[in-house]
Amino acid sequence: MSKENNNDISNKELLDAVSESFDSMEERIDNLEERLEKKIDNNREAIKNLDHKVDSLRNRLDAEILRYTDQHADHEKRITALEEKIEA
Repeated sequence: MSKENNNDISNKELLDAVSESFDSMEERIDNLEERLEKKIDNNREAIKNLDHKVDSLRNRLDAEILRYTDQHADHEKRITALEEKIEA
């Protein structure tokens, strides 16, 4: 009977050790999940910032294109007027 009690204690100790190990692993997993969530949030913010920069650049380029298009049209008008003067 005392051998069975020793085995029971040994099994209980083993079960406690395994349980502690799982608890430790769960804590580490929770910590990793928190760190991962923070990094994901930081990346989302960085992506939003990049999107804003891209939109800003796109708007500036659109404005530049319109300005050059208007200049081109003005130059064409002036060239056409000069050609008409020369022909007359």
